[in-house]
Amino acid sequence: MIFTKTMMAKRVMVFAFLVALPGQLRAGGKGGLPWQAALDHLYAGEYAQALVVLTPLEEKHVGNPAFDLVLGSVQYHLKDYGAAMFPLERLLMYEPGNETARLLLAMSLYRSGETTRALAEAANLHLDRLSPVLTREWQEMIAPAPAAAAAPAPSKTKVSGSIQASIGRDNNITSGPNDGVYIIPAISSTYPISLGKAESHPDWVNSLSGVLAISHTLDPSRTLIGGLSLYQTKDWQRKDKEEGYGNAYAGVALTFGDVTVTPVGYVQNYFLEDTLFQRYWGAQVNVAKPLNEKQSLASYVQFLDTTFPDYHPADTNRLALGLTHT
Repeated sequence: MIFTKTMMAKRVMVFAFLVALPGQLRAGGKGGLPWQAALDHLYAGEYAQALVVLTPLEEKHVGNPAFDLVLGSVQYHLKDYGAAMFPLERLLMYEPGNETARLLLAMSLYRSGETTRALAEAANLHLDRLSPVLTREWQEMIAPAPAAAAAPAPSKTKVSGSIQASIGRDNNITSGPNDGVYIIPAISSTYPISLGKAESHPDWVNSLSGVLAISHTLDPSRTLIGGLSLYQTKDWQRKDKEEGYGNAYAGVALTFGDVTVTPVGYVQNYFLEDTLFQRYWGAQVNVAKPLNEKQSLASYVQFLDTTFPDYHPADTNRLALGLTHT
């Protein structure tokens, strides 16, 4: 017969248990006990086979302390803890000092969830006199569970972003009319004049854009926020139509109960043909409050200053108020 590690472990455990049994329970040979075959199976760790032998003997030998101890042990090892309690409790009615039976009963109770009663049953046992295997299993059973590893604290800083590239063809990148459309009599009444760079012109366009957003939680009521976005186009022919912008913002979200107040400052530069065409900067304060599970109210105050470096007469600034109900 080939023994696996599991089988050998079972044999060692059951052997240690059998050592603790009274001598008459381990008697063998022709004059042995009627349930000797069950003991052999128990010794081999073959608990189901042991129960098959014990079941037809139960009606005749129930109440016999030796039989009940073997039956209770087999049922315990089969994890039928509720069934194991009955023969063990019967045995203890006649032999209250049988500490092996009392320990098995305590273990069955503990496995069934009756921890308080189990601890009471085992309170006065002399564990040093019992099977080391059963004693070790009991001590491991009642040992405090190791503390679960604390979940890592959520990161206070969050960073997200994206980048995108594209290529396409614009059949009229200037948004102008076709050449030869206009005839100006003061200049020529017989042929159309050329509109130069304003004429309709197709071109291939590449674009590249990126977005970055960052937040850092200072405490449950304060979170720093910020972000950056960039966009740039590159035309294959009409370099004068290339455009790009870069903007940045920063602020802080403040929580007061269910009200969130978010002051933010921002700036943006817009470039056309690699020249700064427009710049704006400003600040905004957003206030948001949920009204109920389905509705919320938000408002803002905004100041915006717009500058055209090459044409200051077009410069503007404005102050705006807004209210949104959703």
